[in-house]
Amino acid sequence: MKIALLQLEVLEKNKAANVAHGLQLAAEAAKEHDLLVLPEVWTTGYSLGHLEQEAETPASPVLAQLAEIARNEQCAILAGSV
Repeated sequence: MKIALLQLEVLEKNKAANVAHGLQLAAEAAKEHDLLVLPEVWTTGYSLGHLEQEAETPASPVLAQLAEIARNEQCAILAGSV
């Protein structure tokens, strides 16, 4: 089993950039790994005062994109806290 621990510079209050970068890293790593592990609150950039508004729901586009990567590359993804 090959595991990728994804590290990325998480930008505070820049969710769009964080999501784009995280998804890009996940798509690249998924090609050669069986399990991807993303850091906690990687989508929100540690905007702790805004977590309720910025948290993802089970039907969110971010989770759908991660699920698609996992399905296409036949790997598992631990999405951190999103």
